[in-house]
Amino acid sequence: MCPATLLNEIARQGFLDALEIMLLIEVIERQNHGRIAGRLSDRGAGAAGIVVRNSLITRITVLVARCYARIHEGNGDMNLRRAFDEFLKQDQIRCDLKTAGTLGDIETAERLWSEALVDPNLKQIEHFRHKHTAHLAEPTPGMKNPDYGDFFAFARRTARIMEALAHGVGGTRETLDDHADDFVMSSQEFWRPWDPMA
Repeated sequence: MCPATLLNEIARQGFLDALEIMLLIEVIERQNHGRIAGRLSDRGAGAAGIVVRNSLITRITVLVARCYARIHEGNGDMNLRRAFDEFLKQDQIRCDLKTAGTLGDIETAERLWSEALVDPNLKQIEHFRHKHTAHLAEPTPGMKNPDYGDFFAFARRTARIMEALAHGVGGTRETLDDHADDFVMSSQEFWRPWDPMA
């Protein structure tokens, strides 16, 4: 595939991943709402609830961490790093984006990307992925796992990078916010048996 086609595919998949990240977070936050966890435990389903939560966290970890993984030469990587570190540095691609009038979205994506790369939460998420999720290894001394608030905030920022990239390459004008109400309704319906007040 030519670089422009690969960049478009990375942006398309990235936006789909961003939608999934936002829904996963909504489902976890809804589970932590009110008495859902308590009701699961009361009915003997607490262990299943923990497994579901852990699975959701693992999926977010994988979706977020793979964006920042280093590029493996010759392996056909399709992650965000390749988009930013390889394709968006090519003069022809930047010229095409300027002509298409989407360079402003690309510049927003690049700014958000640069900020994410120096965010200390990235190292914690990568460490969690490498030592507790995708692999099982002895943790690095002194490296703590991210707390929920920081983890979700970083995941949301990563989703916004994916959104800006998708807008920049012209793959979609949809926004994550366009789907926010659907995500709330979906998570409410999913947990409704355990949250009758929803």
